[in-house]
Parts: sequence; structure tokens; C-alpha cells
Amino acid sequence: MLTFRVEGDAYERGLQQAKQFGPQALVEARDALANLAVMPKAMPAWLKGPLTSGLVGSLGRLWYGRHAKTLRAYEGGRFHRMLEGLSAGFGAPVRKLYGFAAFELEASRFNYTLGCTSFAFAGEATAFGRPLIAYNHDFPPQFAAFVAVRESVPDEGFPSVAVTYPPMMGTMCGVNAAGLAVSLNHAWVRRLSAQAALPISLLVQDVLDRCADVEEALEVFRATPVPNGSMATLCDAGGGRAVAELTPAGVFVRRTKGPVLHTFNAYQTDGARRLEVPIGAVGAGPIKGMDIHGPNLARQARYDALGVAAQAKWSAAQIDALMADHGGGEPGVNTICRHVDSHAETLISARVDPIERTLVVAHGFACTAKPVVYRVPSAAVGSSRQDVGSRDAPAPAAA
Repeated sequence: MLTFRVEGDAYERGLQQAKQFGPQALVEARDALANLAVMPKAMPAWLKGPLTSGLVGSLGRLWYGRHAKTLRAYEGGRFHRMLEGLSAGFGAPVRKLYGFAAFELEASRFNYTLGCTSFAFAGEATAFGRPLIAYNHDFPPQFAAFVAVRESVPDEGFPSVAVTYPPMMGTMCGVNAAGLAVSLNHAWVRRLSAQAALPISLLVQDVLDRCADVEEALEVFRATPVPNGSMATLCDAGGGRAVAELTPAGVFVRRTKGPVLHTFNAYQTDGARRLEVPIGAVGAGPIKGMDIHGPNLARQARYDALGVAAQAKWSAAQIDALMADHGGGEPGVNTICRHVDSHAETLISARVDPIERTLVVAHGFACTAKPVVYRVPSAAVGSSRQDVGSRDAPAPAAA
């Protein structure tokens, strides 16, 4: 998995990120979109690329038109400057790049289960005495080759280390130098917002850039409109934990005094549930008949059966085993470690430690991939990566 470092102001960081990958990355990302399981099967192979390019361009024009004013105004316009840096580095129009960013919004229309699992452990619930987020990022297998780790040293905020994709300003999980850890799970709201808003993955990077703890991050989420649904799991070095259930109608906060705060792909607060695709909803079109919430219910049942909420003193090895769980049988769409599924598989598994300021990432299935420790970078030049062996030998940073 590629690791890259960006420094400086927002434009410079966007430019550096794009140059790490080069223009070919956009062609490869377009081809990955063209081969998604939800795309029409009857499309001739020679048409897939051009038609997907057209779709990306159309979505970019649509969503950039809705969000450009907010991007220019938010936090002095630094994310718009980052988008301009990406544009210059890739040699692609801003609107086309925003078309790739729009995939996280448009995925809500597909009505199929992207997955993702987040567990926020209290410090007293771990054998090593530190709070921790354990996270599986489940996404279409066509994107497995693109997952990357970004070490960010901004002029205007906290250094951080986070998981991202080549054309992406935001992140799915990460930790910053202040000791704030975040992970992101997709949710299924009934309607996308056409109003001015910001992509949720971008907001996750924003709280890493400028928030020191859970409460500061929640204030950012509460103050910022979003176009679709997601859940951000938050954990800080002081032991604070919360889940922000994000919807176009507002943010609903979930907490617990228990040992584990768990999140799959279904809202748990009453306020957010009213806005969600209901239990029992099934897919249409290419995924006709698919039970949208089936995997959520199955993982919740497995979570309950394992007694996760009652167990104390979780070791790193036990946490890794939980993230690699196959439900007592074979992996599939309904298991925590998810594979054998054309719509979404576990692309990375991570342990995010807000006290050690580490991101331990296994690139691949949680049951087999080798973990690597990434540390929040300092201003000094150099790599913050450390290989730590197999999944049977947990990373020292969380042992």
C-alpha cells in the first residue's frame, strides 16, 4: 500500500498528493468505477471507459455546482484550494475531480451494502489500558489497489495520518497529533440533499486538521451541512468517545458508558432512524431483491452472540480476531471480515490509537493481511512506517 507525505498549505498538499499518483491514477479510477457490480452488464467493454468518463464529468458538474460556494467559504476556502492543487497536479479540471469525490454521495442511490465496521473501545476495556478504534473499511473490491495512507503536515492545523484514495481530499479513518481518532461508516438516508453542503469524508479530514478532542469534532459536525448519510466514530486521548450519526437534516450523537461503542451501517438513534432507508428495504435494478440491512442485522446478531459488550481487557490479538470474524463459518456479505462479495469486501482493517498517535493498517482481508504501523508525522523529513509482522503478531503500538 502506497504511503505518501504532504506538507504546506492546502494547495501545496493537493498538488503533492496528485503528483504522487500521476494522471494515470484517474484513468485507473475511472476503469474501476466502470467495472462496479452495479454498472449495466450489457455495456460493451469498449464503451465502458468513455461512458464512465462522461458520468464522472456530469456528476462533477452537478455536485460542484451545488457545493462550490460552500467550498470557497468554508475555513477560508482551504479545501477549495486543495481541490485546485489536485487539479493542477493531475492535469484535470476541478469539476472532473469533484466527480470522483461525488461517488461517496451517489453511492447512497445504489442501495446496496457497502459495509464497514467500527468499534470504539474504552481505555479500561483494553489490556493495554488505552482507548482505541478498531475499523474495517468495506468497499467495492475494484478499489482495493487504490487505498493509500497519507501523512499530512499542514501549515494551518495538526499533523495527521489517515487512509485515503488518490483523488480524495478527505479520509475514511485516521488520527492526529492532538490525539483525536476518527473512522467513517456509510449510512442509508432516504434522500440526498441538493443544498449547499460538504462531503462527509472531507469533514473527517477537517476535524483531524483542527480538532483536539471528541467534543470539538462534534461541534464541527453539528455546524456543517452534509449531503448524504454516514456515521463518524470518534475517540480521543482523554478517553472521550462518541458516534456522530450524520444526516442532511442534522447530526444525532450517540454515546455509551459501556466498554465498546459499536457501529455497522445502520443508525441507532431515534432521530436518525426516521431518515433512514427502513429495515426490510430491498434493492432495485442491478441489485434487485438484495436486503439492504441484512448484513447490518447479521453483524449485530454476531456482535451480541460473541458478548463483545460484556468482555473486558481486550488484547490487540483479540481485537484483531474480532475484526477478522467470519461468524463461525465462511466469510461472506454478512460477516465482520467481509469477502466473497462483488459489491463490497474488507479492503483494509485498522487499529487507531489516539494516545500512541498510531494507525495500524492491514491492507487486505482482516483475517490474512499483514499489519503495518503508521505514526502521526512530525515536521522532520522521514518515513513514519514500521512493518510489524503477521496478524498473529499484533503491532507493538497496541500491545
